[in-house]
Amino acid sequence: MPEPYRIEHVGSTAVVGLGGKGIIDILISVPREKMGEYSSKLREAGYVFSPQACTKDRYFYKQDIETAKYRTRRFHIHLTYPSSQDEQETLAFRDYLRNHPEEVKRYSDIKEEAGALDNVNKKTYWAKKEPVFRDILSKALKE
Repeated sequence: MPEPYRIEHVGSTAVVGLGGKGIIDILISVPREKMGEYSSKLREAGYVFSPQACTKDRYFYKQDIETAKYRTRRFHIHLTYPSSQDEQETLAFRDYLRNHPEEVKRYSDIKEEAGALDNVNKKTYWAKKEPVFRDILSKALKE
């Protein structure tokens, strides 16, 4: 039986109408016991490991890559394993937004509002959008 691997485009750029900052978020699911091996491969490929952005079930990496169309484009890699809470929530959230355009507008509006705050940083940006994010995620997990 083949091992469970998955590569999914997630994040704002994966949902029509959501906009975003042009960062490409990729979710990669590999067998849990192979996460260390794939972590090494990502680092060898130039991705920077960011432990502060990790969870117990997900490793996080980023890299800026020169592209012909966009000059420099940032890529985020979320490395997890099949059926982890991170995988389930990330895919449920993305898929829910893809199927509920009214929620895309709501989430887009709060992201824009949060980004427009004076002296915005990641913590204040997240605090502003978190209640809407949590509400949408709750709905997504019930579907």
